[in-house]
Amino acid sequence: MATPSHAWQMELKTLDMTPGLLRRLTEIIPETTLNHRADPDLFTPAEMEGVFLGRFKAMAESDNPSFPDYDPGQRLSEKAYAGIPLAEGLAAFSARRAATTAYLRSLPADALQRTGVHSLYGPGTLEEQARKLVAHDLMHAADILARTA
Repeated sequence: MATPSHAWQMELKTLDMTPGLLRRLTEIIPETTLNHRADPDLFTPAEMEGVFLGRFKAMAESDNPSFPDYDPGQRLSEKAYAGIPLAEGLAAFSARRAATTAYLRSLPADALQRTGVHSLYGPGTLEEQARKLVAHDLMHAADILARTA
């Protein structure tokens, strides 16, 4: 069995660090700033709930699954995220992230090349999907920092 690459190990380490980074940012940025939604289709930090773990599981356990796109505005209204206190949202995010990285670490190296097809972004591997999650995390951190400008 192949050993996961150094890049994969760094991706997992980065994913592990995101909850701590977000927690630290909430210590220095007022909650009212963090919970302000400048765009109705963008999530606030307390509203971060991804679909990544489900995608990872589907890719690892099924042959080339398909993933539909979703309407962020509809998802936000269905989930009623706006009423969640920031600390509660971050705790839930941290727990979900721990489950995601534990699952990713449990996979054999060859599972990283399993594929899925997103209706908007096309085909990709599980490892590429994990890289997108790292980029997604960085986008949220950048959004939080932009709220302080």
